This record gives sequence, C-alpha cells and structure tokens, in this order.
Amino acid sequence: MENQFLASGTCGAQGDNLTWTLTPDGTLTISGKGDMEDYEKNFSWAPWYTYRIREQIRAAVLADGVTSIGNRAFLDCTELLLVIIPDGVMSIGEWAFSACRKLALVYIPDSVTSIGNYVFCGCTSLASVNISDSVTSIGDCAFSDCNSLTALYVSAGNPAYCLLDGVLFDKAQTTLIAYLGGRKGSYVIPNGVTSIGDYAFDSSTELTSVTIPDGVTSIGDYAFYYCYGLTSVTIPDSVTNIGKSAFFGCESLTSVNIPDSVTSIGAGAFAGCESLTALYVSAGNPAYSSLNGVLFDKAQTTLIAYPVGWQGSSYAIPDGVTSIGDYAFYYCYGLTSVTIPESVTSIGECAFATTELTEIKVMATMPPSIIADKWGLNEATFKKVRKSIPVYVPAESIEAYRTAEGWSEFTNFLPLEDKER
Repeated sequence: MENQFLASGTCGAQGDNLTWTLTPDGTLTISGKGDMEDYEKNFSWAPWYTYRIREQIRAAVLADGVTSIGNRAFLDCTELLLVIIPDGVMSIGEWAFSACRKLALVYIPDSVTSIGNYVFCGCTSLASVNISDSVTSIGDCAFSDCNSLTALYVSAGNPAYCLLDGVLFDKAQTTLIAYLGGRKGSYVIPNGVTSIGDYAFDSSTELTSVTIPDGVTSIGDYAFYYCYGLTSVTIPDSVTNIGKSAFFGCESLTSVNIPDSVTSIGAGAFAGCESLTALYVSAGNPAYSSLNGVLFDKAQTTLIAYPVGWQGSSYAIPDGVTSIGDYAFYYCYGLTSVTIPESVTSIGECAFATTELTEIKVMATMPPSIIADKWGLNEATFKKVRKSIPVYVPAESIEAYRTAEGWSEFTNFLPLEDKER
C-alpha cells in the first residue's frame, strides 16, 4: 500500500506524546495528548520546517488531547490558510503563527488562557480574532503587522481585557494594548487612558494622526513603530516617559514637541523618521534641551537624537558634548560629513549606523570609546558605513585609532592637518 503521508514524525514536549502527519492535500494533523515542543530552544525548528515542506501546509488540525501550541510551531508557514484549535489547548506560544501571510481567520477556544509574544505578527491576511473569557495574558506584539486586521472580538466576561471602538485595552481601560493595523485615518485615544503599551500601534501603516489625551504618562517601547503614514502627534504635558524606538520608522512625521513633563526618552525613539526636520523641547524641561532642532540632555553634554530629515549634509557636534547616544544618527541618510569635537569621549551603540558618511573628522587625540552592543561587539556603531572613507584625526594619534576597538575597522586614517589646508 502506497504511503498516504508526505511526511510524519513526533512533535511533543515529551517526544512521542504528540505525532504529526502531512497528507498530500496539505493538511498537517497533530495528534496525541499533552503539550507541543517549544522550538526556540537551541535554535531548533519545528520538524515540518526542517523537512522544508512548510510551504505545502494549507491547513493545521490539532486533534483533541493537544494542550498547547509550541513556540514557533508554524512560524513562516506562508501557505497556511486554516487552523483548527480544539477546546483543551491552554496556551499559544511565542511566534506560533508569525509570518503566516495567508492565514485569514483563527478561532481561539475558551480553554486558551495565554497568547504569547508575536503570535500573529506578520499575519497580513488576518482579518479578525476572537478573545474569549479565559484569556488573561496577551504578549507583546501579538497582533503587530497585521495590516488586514479590522476586528477584534473580546468576550464581555473577560476579566483582563476589553474592547473600546474596536481597540484592545486592559479591563480598566487605562492601558491601550493593541490598535488594529487594518484601520485607516486618525485616532483619538479616549480620556482615562494613562499608558500606551509596548508595540500598541506597531506597523499601523494607515494611521495618519493620533491624539493623546492629557493623563497619559507613558508611551511604551516601539509604541508607534513603523507607522509610515503618521504625520502628526501631540505629546501632552502629562507624559513622563517615551520608550525606546517609540516612533522608529515614522517616515511621514515632520516635527515633534517634547513638553516639560518628559524626563525619560529611550534610545532610538525618533530614529528612521525620514521627514523629521526638528525636535523641539520646552524650555522648562528639566531633563532635555534642543539646539537647532537636535535633541540633547539638559546640560548639552549628551547628543541624543539628530533628526533624520535635517536639511544639510554636514554637521559639527558642539564643543562640550562628551557622549553621543545610542542610535543618535541612525538612518541619517543625508548626512555625509560629521565633525566630532575633542570633548567627546564615548559613542553609543548604532550611533552612526546606516548613514551615508563620506568623511569623519575626530578632534580628540585619544580615540573616543565605542560602546559595545548587547552581544559585546563594537561593530554596530558604524554599521553599513563604508570603512574606506577618510577619517581625519590628529596626526600623532593615527596609530592609536588604527588599533582602537570600533575604529580599527576603518582603513583610511589621515591627519587633520591635511583636511584643514
């Protein structure tokens, strides 16, 4: 008898407690009792991914008895159209359906209590999702980059979450958790909200403007990440914290006003904002200041953010600055020349990454230290900057720069005196 399966194997957390089969019609069936394996451990992949047959999967059917969907279980199954999740599944792991671009509809049964980080991230055909009474934990970025998502349904009896005008909030409606990526136009955040959650508007590319009410104190990490169409945002006086990469990639945003109340701005908060020509800070702000549209700390010893859309190809960092912050010039495509004064002693992670610098002038005799990234590497500071460009330094310091961590990648050190002739 000819084998009726294209492939088969085990996928259980205890090995053979769960088995899987893939039939010629593209149906992947998982059977048995207990939890699935989590596939992020030791960089492992689901067995159907390893078999390089994931593009043949059209439907995933989990039989009764399965109690969890493992981390990364169906990651990048780009032809997956349908998922059947039985009552009895209690958790959906991180990245479980991420980048399943054809997955249009998912029904989450009443037994599910936890939806992990990035579960549906990049499911660009997903139009609606139901959240039952039982769900008490939804991870970061669970619905990000879902550009067709126009409807979330939350059971009125859910103890942790609720919907307001189709937007997901915590039960008390004080934290905005997820705005739907398929919505278009402007949005007014309701009064009473105090926090915009991490990734809340992530990849909401059709969002054009947002009104943040007085009373919001925190804008989370990556809150408006890659909101391409966002042209304006008003930050009220109540906001004290703007998270890292909060407005990263908002390429239509032209200016930002930072009020007195803001005392914390995360790294890369305004990186990749291609149209941003200036960052303005209220004169009474105790933590930050602006000089010609460039964001500094109050003492102007740390350069925090250079606006990507700045009209000019060269920039001389002011004397007295001692450090250049993480992501300070990140994605500043128009910047071709930068002068770093003698006062600068440290340069942060990815500070000049992805710029089109054609020359660098460094006035310090001792090479400024390059801050290592989270992997302990120094290369990120000038990532994607051509290493053959001229780097002008004091003549007596050329050898020091050639051997200094983070600078030694450059191959064309020249004496400052040559540049100044």
